[in-house]
Amino acid sequence: MQLLLYVLAGITVLYIIVQWVRIIYYGRVSDRLIAKAVVVDNYPNDPDRRILIIGDSLWVGVGASDSADSLAGRLIEDLPDAQVINQAQSGARISDGLAQLEAAAAEHGAFHQIIIQLGANDIVNFTPLARATRDLQVLLKRASELAPDVAYMVSGSVGFAPVFWRPLDWFYTAVSRRYLKAFSAVSRAVGVLYIDFFRERKVDPFYGQPEKFYAADKFHPSGAGYGLWYERCQENLQCFAYDQKQPQTIEEIT
Repeated sequence: MQLLLYVLAGITVLYIIVQWVRIIYYGRVSDRLIAKAVVVDNYPNDPDRRILIIGDSLWVGVGASDSADSLAGRLIEDLPDAQVINQAQSGARISDGLAQLEAAAAEHGAFHQIIIQLGANDIVNFTPLARATRDLQVLLKRASELAPDVAYMVSGSVGFAPVFWRPLDWFYTAVSRRYLKAFSAVSRAVGVLYIDFFRERKVDPFYGQPEKFYAADKFHPSGAGYGLWYERCQENLQCFAYDQKQPQTIEEIT
């Protein structure tokens, strides 16, 4: 019995070491992808609207081999006449969002739409949930003062990322559920549109086809992964119903 306990302890220690080495290795791969990623924005001569992006590496497009395949790249391709101001920064947490927002407001004034994608780094790094939700509430309320349309999104299950082996993937999935539930509740309470990327394991394409939908760091989405998320954005974002809404001109909102 004692020998069995030693064997189990040894296997556990070996698992922890191997998983930690994997995380370090793919973290370095991620660093290289971050260094290569280019934030894309759009400043047409005669824009018909002003869209602000507040976010983390997901709106920087880390993992997409071509910036045109990123969320921002796809948005600009679909809305070439929109002024798209992209403030996203890799590694940003919810607490960083307000600084991104105020910097853009100081330079540009008000906006027709504000798209916010933050929270994944808070999940990964275990930002205390009470602090994260408090920061999110402040951010969403301030964003609502600067634009008539505000949308908020986070990510799918962090635990589905192939960099995490079981049971760590189960753990991060449970953490994702808890945080995403709280974040969506804050969004609803403030009156901001919440775009839900979370899907259950059995129906999530990211989990079913990780080699297709994750980048080389086994953590960020690939171009195809961003494509899936962008389709969900198209289904929800008000900017795609812009012509029917007859919104104000840029001069009127400034």
